[in-house]
Amino acid sequence: MAEGKRSFILYCDIASMVEKIPDEAAGKLFKHILDYVNDKNPKDPDDLIVSIAFEPIKQQLKRDLDKYKLIIERNKANGKKGGRPKASGDNNNPDNPVGSLGVKKEPRKADTDTDTDTDTDTDTDTDTKQEKEKPKKRFLPPLQSDVIEYAVEKRLNLDGFFDYYESNGWMVGKNKMKDWKAAARGWSGRQTTSRKQGNSNYKAKVFKGTDYSKGFEEFNL
Repeated sequence: MAEGKRSFILYCDIASMVEKIPDEAAGKLFKHILDYVNDKNPKDPDDLIVSIAFEPIKQQLKRDLDKYKLIIERNKANGKKGGRPKASGDNNNPDNPVGSLGVKKEPRKADTDTDTDTDTDTDTDTDTKQEKEKPKKRFLPPLQSDVIEYAVEKRLNLDGFFDYYESNGWMVGKNKMKDWKAAARGWSGRQTTSRKQGNSNYKAKVFKGTDYSKGFEEFNL
C-alpha cells in the first residue's frame, strides 16, 4: 500500500465467491488480504482455494492503488500552480479568505408572500404549457368486427357503414374522421329516418284513390 494510505476498498461483488468456499479458507483469505495491503509481503497461499480466490482481489487492489497515486500526483501539480482556483468575484475580507463559505452575520429573512405567489404563478404557467403541448389524439380506423360489435351493443342499423367509409379513407367531406362511433350513430339515425319515409310513401301509394267505403278488411291491411 502507498505511504500514508490507511484504507482500501473491498468490493461487494466478491461475496458470491466467498460464499462458495469453506469458512476456514475464507478466514485465511481475509488474513492474507490484510497482510497484503499492510505491505507484509505475504507468500502465495499454500491453500489452492485461497490462492485462486485472492488473485482477482489482488488485481483490483493494484488498480485502485494506481488510481490513488494518480490523484496524489494531480493534487501535487495543482498545489504547485497555486492550489484550488479562486471563486469568481473579489474577496477583500482577510478574516474570511474562503469567500462564499463564510456565514453572514445577519441572514436575509425569507419573504413568504412573494415566494408563495411566485411559485403559484410558475406552477400555473407550467401546467398551461403542458396542456397546450399535449399531442392530439390520432384517429384509428375501426375493424369491421369493431363496427359489428358496436352496432349490436347500441342496436344500430349500420348496413353499408364500414364499406362506405373504408372505401373513401374514413373521410367526412374533406376532413378526416375524428370519432367513428359518433359517425356510426349518425349513420344509423339517417337509415332509420329513410326507412320511415319510405314506409310513408308506400302507404300513400297504396291508399291513393281507394274507396274507403269498402272498409279496410277487404285490403287485408
